[in-house]
Amino acid sequence: MVWNVPRGSPEVHNRNEWIDMKTTRLQVSGMTCGHCVSTVESALRKQRGVRNATVHLENGAAEVEYDETAVVPEQLIAAVGEEGYQARFAGSPAGGG
Repeated sequence: MVWNVPRGSPEVHNRNEWIDMKTTRLQVSGMTCGHCVSTVESALRKQRGVRNATVHLENGAAEVEYDETAVVPEQLIAAVGEEGYQARFAGSPAGGG
């Protein structure tokens, strides 16, 4: 659990509010360089409720930590798709999602 701290805020605004952060893993295809990784990470981090996103070029894995009351995993996949890459839930069949 983490404190509900708005992005860019140096302090906790409501110390009585806890948020359970969830983590999902995505498989991203179409990335060929570090710029691609930065683009995908940025697209994920811009989504409301996302606390952190880490993308690995070598295996196409993305790990996203988020507040499930603010964003659902399907929105994360859509955000990656809007940048021109394909994403699916890690472990799901190709083309599935």
